Amino acid sequence: MDIVAKAWCRGNDSNSGDANPATHRTMKAVRPTLLIGGDAVHYLWLLNDPLTEEVLRGEKPRPH
Repeated sequence: MDIVAKAWCRGNDSNSGDANPATHRTMKAVRPTLLIGGDAVHYLWLLNDPLTEEVLRGEKPRPH
């Protein structure tokens, strides 16, 4: 978003042209992928040790 920031620094805060972030976004190519033979995608997250009571209960952590 450097182009947008430059436009804002020049005083263009009209949210049009270069000052509009949507102007510079690009669409991402997404396509389905068939996993053959029982293949699977696994996601792993590092967790604090020991686990907090909130995590054990499946609650969202509260902001500090």
